[in-house]
Amino acid sequence: MENAILVLLPNKPFLGNQITQIPFFEEIKGNKKIITVGTKKSYFVIKNLGYIDLAFEYRKKSFLDLFKIIKKIKKDYNVTEVYNFRYRSIRISFILALFFRNITGYLNKRKNPLSIFYKKKKIFNKKEYIAHNYLKLCDGKLEEYYLENVRRKKSISIIPGGSNDFKKYPLSKYLKVVREFENDYEINFILGNDMLKEQEELKPYKEKYNLVIGEKLDKLRMLLQETSLVISNDCGPSHFAHIYNTPRISLFAGNTNPREWFNKTDKSILLESSNRDNIDSIREEDIIISARKILNR
Repeated sequence: MENAILVLLPNKPFLGNQITQIPFFEEIKGNKKIITVGTKKSYFVIKNLGYIDLAFEYRKKSFLDLFKIIKKIKKDYNVTEVYNFRYRSIRISFILALFFRNITGYLNKRKNPLSIFYKKKKIFNKKEYIAHNYLKLCDGKLEEYYLENVRRKKSISIIPGGSNDFKKYPLSKYLKVVREFENDYEINFILGNDMLKEQEELKPYKEKYNLVIGEKLDKLRMLLQETSLVISNDCGPSHFAHIYNTPRISLFAGNTNPREWFNKTDKSILLESSNRDNIDSIREEDIIISARKILNR
């Protein structure tokens, strides 16, 4: 029977959340098959990048679906380790406990009834960057994945995306920022295939700047590892910069508690607006000053 590691994925089918899981999967990869169980679209990034061998999908609220999948995995594989990212779900912990004894999971409070199901217990800290929390499960350290000696290209990469409009800093203001650097740095604008409005707005600049549209994840990761500076909204691709510690400036709407989604290091600068609905009030001058500070180090 083949040895395997089982990971119960969080019910967060977002690009950024999955990117922050990459160091965890880097840490556990080896000579064992990695199997994940998750809801729809919760594994497309880590599957695409080759971190998992087998992915099972279950319906979000189906106890029976999940029970059958876990039972099949138990029957077909010698599961040596189980990692449960779902710290709030007693149902999932209960099903796992029926089949396994070697479970590592989270407690959102130190006194939590879920502790009876776990061999190892970790505290999920919402005041800490989420990639640190994921790595806790396997006793990994995010700092070990920082690319300190990479040869950086003389480029600045702008990521103006965001899952909600309140997260999006105006493209017109980004354009004002990059004008200060375009003579000395190559400028990349990173856009998703669905960002049709932004693509149209940037058309007049396609000869001047690099419009990176719908790039494959492995190539996008490399681009953001090697660039001199990333300036971005709170959005999925920005987390490549966070987990590898690429020099970066993150623009957040105020009152959104960025601590879970911003990795504070000596190479990162956070700029916040005064409230949730006025991200456009972040001054271009402050971004330019921050960019010069990072680039001149």
